[in-house]
Amino acid sequence: LPFVIDMILTGYVTIAAIFAVISVSNCANILMVTMGGTKSHKIPFWELARGLIPRGHNITFVSAFPQDFIMDGLEEITPTGLVFYVKNFTNWDLLGARMRGEEPVHPLDMLRYPYEACDILFSDGEMKEFLQSGHAFDLAILDGAFPECALGLIYHFKIPFMYINTVGFYTGSLSTAGNPAPYSVTPFLARPFTDNMNLIERVMNSVWHVSANLMHIVMVRVFLHGVLKKHFGNDIPHPYELSKNVSFILQNAHATITYARPYLPNVAEVACIHCKAPKPLPPV
Repeated sequence: LPFVIDMILTGYVTIAAIFAVISVSNCANILMVTMGGTKSHKIPFWELARGLIPRGHNITFVSAFPQDFIMDGLEEITPTGLVFYVKNFTNWDLLGARMRGEEPVHPLDMLRYPYEACDILFSDGEMKEFLQSGHAFDLAILDGAFPECALGLIYHFKIPFMYINTVGFYTGSLSTAGNPAPYSVTPFLARPFTDNMNLIERVMNSVWHVSANLMHIVMVRVFLHGVLKKHFGNDIPHPYELSKNVSFILQNAHATITYARPYLPNVAEVACIHCKAPKPLPPV
């Protein structure tokens, strides 16, 4: 009888060890990057981290905003040069500008922010040390609102990547990945159009889309690609080519709060991923 009990216990221990090994082998080192100029871009990433870390994954998060709290399994990298650049650059009164009927951000600022921020990021000593540290990652999750600079990290680490598109009305990264975004029914995110437009509004909407796309092409092809070549060598592919390899996109939107849109199967809408359950109001 003792021999049988020992055999049973040994079997249980072996099974437990096998499951432990399987559990560890399924854990991944995940790199998250947002180059967003406002802190709101971090919030969806935090929620992803809160869901991934309990499942055994390790998260390294690069952003321009210093760490707010300590979380086991989460390492935040906030290069000092980028932190100060974004802090000085994005001192915007977005709501006030809207209320005054003004453009929140000057077009020239929108043109220069991406490549200047990218150059400062990869010129920072902390970032250079990170790139030379020998870290290995299994997956990268990039901010789809401005992924082009972070694609340099994809090239460097040779890893698959996905987006979480933190700006629900932005369709640029979706379109580059092959999702249709016809101007006739896709309102430009900086204008008060809806998907129910008359002919004149559709023409104006198309003009805004084309203008923004041309500005984006100039910024990426003329300036940003040169920055990536400077830091990663002349062999780095164009960001538009790299971006076509995105594996999956989490879209921070939903038809109930934006507009119904046709997406490819590798797009999932996750609006309100950061929302918490409501709490009862305090008694009066």
